[in-house]
Amino acid sequence: MVKIILGILLSINLIAISSLPANAAPYPVKKNVPYTRSNVKKEAGQLKNYIKQNSPLMRDYYNNRLGFSLKIPPGWKNKYESLTESENYVYYSVFRHIGINRRAAKLGYNAYAQRNEGALFKIGVCYSPEIPKYLRSGRYIGTNNGKYYFFLTPNNQAKYGNRAQQQEYRKMRKSLNFIFDSIVLE
Repeated sequence: MVKIILGILLSINLIAISSLPANAAPYPVKKNVPYTRSNVKKEAGQLKNYIKQNSPLMRDYYNNRLGFSLKIPPGWKNKYESLTESENYVYYSVFRHIGINRRAAKLGYNAYAQRNEGALFKIGVCYSPEIPKYLRSGRYIGTNNGKYYFFLTPNNQAKYGNRAQQQEYRKMRKSLNFIFDSIVLE
C-alpha cells in the first residue's frame, strides 16, 4: 500500500515539476526523511501549495491582446488599474495607481499628465528588435511569436497625489521585481 502511494506521489511529482517553468526551483524537500503516512501527506501538501503558487494557471492578470500574463502582489488589490495603449508602433500595458491618477484628472492637468500620472510600470510590446535596445529605464523580458517585450519603470509619477497616496505608491513600487519575475509570455 505504501509503495503504491509512493509511486503515485513520484509520478505526480514528475508531471507537476515538468509542467512548471524552466526557471522555477523545485519545492523544498527534506532529504533522508522516512516515508511514513504523515510525511507523505506533508510532502503532498507542499507540492500542492507549490503548484498553486507557481502554476501559469494561477495568474492574476492576463492580457490576451498583447500575449502575456503576470501575478499581482496581494497588497495591490483595488489600488491599481490597467489599460492598453499604443504610441509610435509600440503597444503598452500600463499599470497605474488609481487614486493618484484620478486626483490628477480632478485637478485638471493635461491629457499627458492624466494618462501617465500614477504609472507604476508599463509592459511594452513591439515588432522591431531595435526599439528595446534604446530603452534607458527598462528591462528586456523576451521574445515570443515575433514580438519583443520590455518592462518599463517610469520615474516617480506620484507628484499629484496626496501624502498618503505617495507613500502607498512608493510601497507598491517596491514589489516590481516580484511582478517582473512572474511575467509569462504566451
